Amino acid sequence: MIATGKILQARHRPLATWYRGLVAPSIILSVLIAGVSGVGIFYDDFYQYESINWQLQAGGQDLVDLFVLVPLLAVCAVSLRLNKRVGVMILAGALLYTVYTFMVYCFDVHFNRLFAMYCLVLCLSIYSLLYLFYHYLAQGVRQAAMNIFPFRLIGIFFIVISLAFAALWLSEIVPAILHNQPPANLRIINLPTNPVHVLDLALLLPGIFSCGILLFFKKRIGYLLAPVFLVFFILMDLTIALLTVILKTQGQDGSFVLAAGMIALALISLVLFLAGLKSILYEHK
Repeated sequence: MIATGKILQARHRPLATWYRGLVAPSIILSVLIAGVSGVGIFYDDFYQYESINWQLQAGGQDLVDLFVLVPLLAVCAVSLRLNKRVGVMILAGALLYTVYTFMVYCFDVHFNRLFAMYCLVLCLSIYSLLYLFYHYLAQGVRQAAMNIFPFRLIGIFFIVISLAFAALWLSEIVPAILHNQPPANLRIINLPTNPVHVLDLALLLPGIFSCGILLFFKKRIGYLLAPVFLVFFILMDLTIALLTVILKTQGQDGSFVLAAGMIALALISLVLFLAGLKSILYEHK
């Protein structure tokens, strides 16, 4: 017990010091993203060089950015100013989501007048996330808080989700490799590679799977990372649901069943986040 206590002891700066260091970046990001998404939504034919399918997806992503991500970043800024731990976890998930989506803007949207803005948002979100993780992952964790966290339930969820999506993407990729032909969806979006395949298989899914394993064995870092991934899930699942509905209503390849499934996954992630919130709030006392 003494050894465990030493491992879990806090070695951190006062919360107000580093929490509040994220207030300005959160506000700046919310302003920049509002401007970028506003132009994409209200400027006619802004994505004119993209395929119809990719135009619709870009427009849908702009809607999520403007009406979900921007307000969330603003709320996080207020929460951080008030020194609330839960605000840090939500912000981390929002920043991870921002990094993911703006990598797509930077690498898989044709060059346009907002290219420099895309790079600026990506830069600020990456370094804000690194700053946050540097301090956040160094925080001590009370054993009593960990005792009431639903480790194994969330861990199993993470493992299942990561393996399921990896299997889904590989079911598209492996046959295409064997036939030396690009996957069918690349012809629809008219891109050399699918950015979702790259980001998920190379970065996101291995991280989620690893976090699931850490949670299953009740490791401290899994406890810290789980809420971050759950917030990311909520945002991404809602985004996929909206994009799927937009594509379906515009005569593209979409499915209301898939949209409903994504909403269900978002709700599950929300329930799991709230289930773990008790320990998060306890830790902040």
